[in-house]
Amino acid sequence: MSARFYGVIAIGVLLTSCFNPNYDRPTCGPNGECPSAMICDSQGICEPLPDTCRAFGLNCPTGQICAAIQPVCVDIGGCGDGVVEPGEVCDDGNIVDGETAGGMFIQDECSHDCTSIQTLCGNGIVDNAGSEGSIHEDCDPTISFPLPAKDTPTCDGDCTFPQCGDGHFNPNYQVTGVGPDHLEECDTGIMGVRTDSAGCDSDCTLVKCGDGHVNMAAGEECDDGNNNSNIPDRCRPNCNRPFCGDGIIDPNRGEQCDPNRAPSGCSGGKACTTVGTAVDPDGCSCI
Repeated sequence: MSARFYGVIAIGVLLTSCFNPNYDRPTCGPNGECPSAMICDSQGICEPLPDTCRAFGLNCPTGQICAAIQPVCVDIGGCGDGVVEPGEVCDDGNIVDGETAGGMFIQDECSHDCTSIQTLCGNGIVDNAGSEGSIHEDCDPTISFPLPAKDTPTCDGDCTFPQCGDGHFNPNYQVTGVGPDHLEECDTGIMGVRTDSAGCDSDCTLVKCGDGHVNMAAGEECDDGNNNSNIPDRCRPNCNRPFCGDGIIDPNRGEQCDPNRAPSGCSGGKACTTVGTAVDPDGCSCI
């Protein structure tokens, strides 16, 4: 045969290898067998597995690829490819919320659907990993990202439900079931337990003598609300109890006199009397 004939054959083989995508791919065996790292497709041709899925025997169909760091097929340009696409706020290369390691569930920064940065309170999406997870949002305030989350009437800025006694002051939260309904003015509670402090009453209002709430942490001895008065036998306007030396004779306490100063030896809230051993110059002593 002529050299021209062999040249034509060589060109034909070269063209076949260039334009036939299956030229270097073997056909499947009778039962779909293929060489290592290959899988039989619908046309009986052994196709190479994507690198990230090869070890798990996955062959993604047309229009899908293997996730960036997870052996699972995802849509091309979709969540899990490791690239943040329009409509996504993150993409960490997988489509799970986290992984279990050492018996503990560790939350990923990005959610399984690429719509939430799970570690960020304030993105408007409630992220909750359950009892085994590290993220437990009750709520998530109106989207303010990238600014810090804001308090709302129904959600604290730390993504927990507001509660008087939680230690988080939320000026937008209306306290109910603790006296008349009112907005929070302060909150010094501990882990949901309402407590008095020097500046805050346990009902989450600011300390005020005359509010009817006795706050001993603020130094109050009594508080009868609007009934606080310098009238005898009343809680005084400064929320102190009547005492010998306050200048007011309190008959119900057995007082017979009160010189507006404590007679010698009178202390501890004792009552004033004209009978006793510690006699004041005004003729008053204490019981």
